[in-house]
Amino acid sequence: MPSDTSGGGAGDTETVYYTADANPLVAACGNRPEWANLTCQVSPAAQPTTSGLPNLPVTTYAYDDYLNVVAKTETYGTTGTRVTTTGYDGDERQATQTITVTGTGMGTAVPETETLYNPDRRAGHLPRRRPRHRHHQLRQCRQSRPDD
Repeated sequence: MPSDTSGGGAGDTETVYYTADANPLVAACGNRPEWANLTCQVSPAAQPTTSGLPNLPVTTYAYDDYLNVVAKTETYGTTGTRVTTTGYDGDERQATQTITVTGTGMGTAVPETETLYNPDRRAGHLPRRRPRHRHHQLRQCRQSRPDD
């Protein structure tokens, strides 16, 4: 059951989307035509009012040119922030992820992790290093074969 049956309680969420023009709800979510209609911010409809309870996070998203989430920022009132930054490879698969934290009670930052993929897609996520621009290098190899 929701914390407030009419909506608007700490157990309810509010999602604000990016807009091409000014955003009437969250100024930072406006004037981003390249991200229009993508999720900008997710927050509780209200923060908990019980004394001693921490604030629930307000989460903001940023995207790259291919509309992949590259940054997820979770802000916990004035106590701290956790930022998850994600990088993608040339095939738009998650390649790196870093988590940074600021403030109190946010835990420890997580150093960059890297996901390596096997060039043979049938093999799945096997730990194997591969060049970032594999397609270009494969063409070079094919062009240099004497029997072509």
